[in-house]
Amino acid sequence: MTKPKVQIISNQLLDNFNEDWLFNSEISSPRSLDEFEITIIDLSNESLWENNDPHHDSVNNISDLFHISRMIEYSNRTIIVFILPQNVEFKFNFSEKLKKYTRSIEFKNISHDYIFGHVGPILDFDKIKTEIVFENTITIVNDENYKASFYFIGNNKAITKSNLSNKATTIMCDDNIYTTLEINTSSKLKSFLTEIGLLNKREKAPSWFKKINMYNDEELKNIISEQEKIIDNSKQVIKETNINLEQNNRYKSILYSNGDELVGVVFEIIEKLFNCDLSGFVDKKEEDFIIQKENITFIGEIKGVTSNVKSEHISQLDVHLQTYKDEHDELCNENIKSILIINHQRNKIPSKRDAVHEKQIKLAERNNSLIIESPILLKIYEKFLNQKITTKTIIEKFINLKGLLQVTDI
Repeated sequence: MTKPKVQIISNQLLDNFNEDWLFNSEISSPRSLDEFEITIIDLSNESLWENNDPHHDSVNNISDLFHISRMIEYSNRTIIVFILPQNVEFKFNFSEKLKKYTRSIEFKNISHDYIFGHVGPILDFDKIKTEIVFENTITIVNDENYKASFYFIGNNKAITKSNLSNKATTIMCDDNIYTTLEINTSSKLKSFLTEIGLLNKREKAPSWFKKINMYNDEELKNIISEQEKIIDNSKQVIKETNINLEQNNRYKSILYSNGDELVGVVFEIIEKLFNCDLSGFVDKKEEDFIIQKENITFIGEIKGVTSNVKSEHISQLDVHLQTYKDEHDELCNENIKSILIINHQRNKIPSKRDAVHEKQIKLAERNNSLIIESPILLKIYEKFLNQKITTKTIIEKFINLKGLLQVTDI
């Protein structure tokens, strides 16, 4: 079995660095450095920069870092690459009582000599004849943006520089490589190592190369083209289906909503059921809708409540009806019908909701009112969409029925 070419050592195992070519070790138990051509010392993880003591001149993992420094000292084969931290928070002064760190400081606010003066020499940082300066930059590596919170100043050999500002973000010192770039995935690490010449970089194929065919290239390209057409068609079908599902979900929202949201969707449904336009209806904080069809007027109330249907809901509807009659004496010969559309017990699944009490049903019958529960309205609308009932049938039924509407009534 071929041993891994690259080892990354971090203070925790990293799921996003799980690749066949990359061996991931914890700081507490790294593999021998000389088993690998390249060793990455990842110091960027925020959890490394913690100290239980009431100061920030050391870290909890200092003994592990010391052992790694001895391994570096006696290594004679591997190339060492240090990934330095971004502007993370250094947490310290751990409280056993609170079970958390009570103090913290951003890296940009820590003196370079203060932190790296203690931790740095252990990891060969004393070889860096430079200063690390805070400044947010972007470095382009293999056409991809890499963020960095710091850059190097000094005479060290710069390997990568930030875009536009031309600041050194990766340097080489005595065969060690130090970078301030944020490298948080194995793909980014691979691109970075390739860009700085530590991994083989494939020659970019010239533009004419794609035109040269060999063996069954043409057949394979045709298969890909056909499958891409199928995928495009499927994506379009999925897009249209999702739009329809969203519309259905909007209608179904009358099973849990209340207020303006409930009224808005119910308006859409009854406009289609009654073939009417409610856009000109002015809400005077009385009835919720008025529909006039030839010599028939429907007075409607829409409610969303967590309780069952109450007598006051039906009585309020009757008040709207009587007020309308008083204000429209000239319509006394017309058919006027009051309808209560109610989403009661809206916090329960419809199948678990209690039935409307007989008392409220009798009251609606006496008032010649019709109670329509939101699940029943939804089923009526479903029948309408399936062309099993018509607007004419709906109007006739709503005029003649009173009490509680059952789905079997229509």
